[in-house]
Amino acid sequence: MRIANAVLPCVNSPTAVSQIQPTIELITELDLRHPDILTAAGIDPKLYHGGMVLRSAIETIRGQQAARQTAPREAFVSAVLGQMHVAGLLQSFEQTASGVRWDFEVRLDRSPIRDIAIEVKGGEGNSLNISNRPDAASEFVIWCHLDGSLKNSPAKGTRAILGRIIADIIKAPKRIDALIIRDALCGSAARPCPKYANNIYPVLGPAPDIFLFPMRVPIFGKDAHPPIHTEASCVFPFRLLHLFGVPPSEYDVHVHYVDIRLFYDGESPKREVIVTQAGVEQFRNISEVRVR
Repeated sequence: MRIANAVLPCVNSPTAVSQIQPTIELITELDLRHPDILTAAGIDPKLYHGGMVLRSAIETIRGQQAARQTAPREAFVSAVLGQMHVAGLLQSFEQTASGVRWDFEVRLDRSPIRDIAIEVKGGEGNSLNISNRPDAASEFVIWCHLDGSLKNSPAKGTRAILGRIIADIIKAPKRIDALIIRDALCGSAARPCPKYANNIYPVLGPAPDIFLFPMRVPIFGKDAHPPIHTEASCVFPFRLLHLFGVPPSEYDVHVHYVDIRLFYDGESPKREVIVTQAGVEQFRNISEVRVR
């Protein structure tokens, strides 16, 4: 069942979600329920809470997880780009040096030259807005890997990401052509992908979701409602879908269109955002814009 007013149809397994709270209770009360397990592992049950052992262990795990997140994201993108190169879907690519505010440079075509810049993000906080678009790039793409939360559906994270990117497009201003969304739980038992029948996925897993933005930065009074990108104007996302085995007849299953319109409500500057898929409205929002 699709979530109301959601930009993605993904729904977490109710069985998996229902097991989160019992797991929290078990871990939290382990010293009371099963002190023998702690003792067998060399842990003093009295120090489990009183000595901050549990809290310190949780903080250590969180820190280790955060440290591991960036490399796997970029490693996955690099592996995908490598397969695109082997398949003849791009000419060359390279990962940029540390400190450059985009992570990959891709030569999609040589004649005419079409260079793509990709910034890999995790989807968290304001780091989404820390990026630069290279002057020579024909396309600038944000590739987000969500953390695979069972408590929240990818739709919630995606809405937050879209909000930050749209704000960056308007305020920076910065032209961002497409967003690629991939979640750590995509195609897992905890979140079967609704885009595939019988849970049969490509070798790389389910194809990511693509969000196409306007061809130009919306500007009040000058270009307040620019047209949205198409396959002809934003090429890389569709080459990516091709790698995942998505035929053109099924693009509508994976591609979402983000329409941005700026207007004045009296003296109040506002933006309207409408996200559609296959001609069906998924999400609509009107909010005030702070103009410098």
